[in-house]
Amino acid sequence: MRKYGRVSEVDSENLMYAVIREVLSESDYSKYDVVMHVPLRMILSDLTKLNTRELSFATNHLTHVDFLIFSRLTHQPILVVEVDGFAYHNNEKQRERDQVKNAVLEKYNVPILRLSTVGSGEKQKLISALESMNVT
Repeated sequence: MRKYGRVSEVDSENLMYAVIREVLSESDYSKYDVVMHVPLRMILSDLTKLNTRELSFATNHLTHVDFLIFSRLTHQPILVVEVDGFAYHNNEKQRERDQVKNAVLEKYNVPILRLSTVGSGEKQKLISALESMNVT
């Protein structure tokens, strides 16, 4: 983590940022980059696919994705990575918001990888997600 410093107030996001940067530094993935806390509405090409609930959620200024991996060449989204912390497992409202976010991203064909802060093997899960999309 020291190599990349603190990029977030949340330790789990700092750790995940370091993992993502490490993977993207590999030659197979060097054509991609990552940004943090991108507003969801900035990822969507148009909002006409959304129902009323999804539209309200997606346009809320507080709604963002934890990490967006994108093509350096086209700037197109490749993968959203969400870090689900303790609140995810113990908060029904957070789970509902995450389900809406999942549905919105699915409508726009943006793959999402959710990783638990209590999990392990994040690097391999990220590599597997990228490989499963044939983005190497």
